[in-house]
Parts: sequence; structure tokens; C-alpha cells
Amino acid sequence: MKRIRRLSTFIAPLVFLLVTGTLMAESRLKIATTAGPVTLMPYAPSLNVNIDRFLESNKDFGRLSPYAMVLTNNSGRAIHGLTVRWTLVDFAGKESVMDYATDSFFLTRTAVLESGDSLLVTPTIMLPASLLARGFTGPGAETANREADSFDKAAERQVSLDTIILDDGMVFGPDVSNTVKSIEARRHAAEMVLGATPDALSRMAATRPTDPQDQLGTWLFRLSDHVQRSGSLAVEQLKALPKVRLYRDKSVE
Repeated sequence: MKRIRRLSTFIAPLVFLLVTGTLMAESRLKIATTAGPVTLMPYAPSLNVNIDRFLESNKDFGRLSPYAMVLTNNSGRAIHGLTVRWTLVDFAGKESVMDYATDSFFLTRTAVLESGDSLLVTPTIMLPASLLARGFTGPGAETANREADSFDKAAERQVSLDTIILDDGMVFGPDVSNTVKSIEARRHAAEMVLGATPDALSRMAATRPTDPQDQLGTWLFRLSDHVQRSGSLAVEQLKALPKVRLYRDKSVE
């Protein structure tokens, strides 16, 4: 039995790495390799001084150190979309999958990770080392403790970089999470919401999709509700969405 959760910021700004077999010495995670212009390594002290300082000074997030990864962007371009997939298997064989996704193609325009920067990747947060260098302390610890408990109790744990999207729209990774499909559906939904009559907008906001795979329906519901709640501000936000074509270049994968 498989359970899938998807974490994202509201109106969503993640990557799946599989390791075939070996458990890293400093990590309790199986890590899978994937194509793409990044490196992903288990966190180890002295790998990045700003990440060290953050985890050492925050005991709650420090509990996630055995499950923390450090992703370094070697692409020469900013990363604007990222999905990380975490998979747990309990001692009864039940599999639980959690996708943590973030992108810069919606309300948040700041890059997920600038070229040359490193990213602390855990089951609950993804934070650039450059942000930690400015004294960022992270969100509340309740979620960190809850996820640490879940990971501590699991029989198997795996992390995978599922989707990477560069600032020019180039996509890497298997994208099992359908992150690209979700971003494209969001853009299409925004166009439909902007062109909708008041009555049509009300119907969209009242129609919550029941199929979790209905990406367009999900975004129509969320964006129409956003416009109804926030009015002209939301309309201007949707009009300003970047129009970036997402694509793959097979020659570099």
C-alpha cells in the first residue's frame, strides 16, 4: 500500500534521487543518482559552514541531520524549480511517499537556488546556504520533530531528486511527481481564470476536484478561490506570471 503526500507553498513553488543499493556511511538514507547539473551528498559536518552552524544551533532541526542532504548547483544557471521525493517503508512493508516541491514560476520569483550555491535538503525544509549565512533561523520545530520521529521508526528510507528546472525552462530528472505538468496546468488555469466571467469564476471556486491527478481542475479551484478572496491584487499577480517554456534537451541528459 502506498501513501503519497505533496508538500508545497501555497500556489506552489522538488527532486528524487535513488541510490541503488548502498547506504552512505554518514547517512541513514538510500540515495539514487539522477541526470542533471547538480550534486547531492549526505550532510556531513564541515561540508558547508553555514549549514553546520544552522543545524548545530537548532537542536530540533539537528534531529534531521541523519536524513539531511546538501545539493550543490553546478549548472551555471539558477534553479527555478525543484521537487525532492522522500520514500519511507515501515516494518510491515507499507510505503509512504512525500514530494516536497518548490518553484519560482508563480508568486515567488526568487530563485530556488542560485548557480554555485548549496541547498540544505531535509524532509521538512529546503534552505539555501546563502540564506542561512544571513542568520535565517528556519520555521517552527513541530514539523521537524514529527518527521524525525517518522524517519527514525522507518525500516527503509530513500531520497530522490525527481525534478530540476533551470531558469531558462530546461528540465532534468524523471519527474515522477508530474511537477512539470502541474506548473503547465497552473499557467493554463491562470489564463482561464483571467478570462472567466464572474459567474464562471464562482463555479470554478465552488468545484473542488476529487481526482488528485486532475492538475488543471486543482489549479482552477485554487486560483479562482485566490482571486475571489484577494480581488484585483490576485488578478495582477496572475497577469504577471512568467511565460517560460519548459523543455528537455536529450543531448545533455
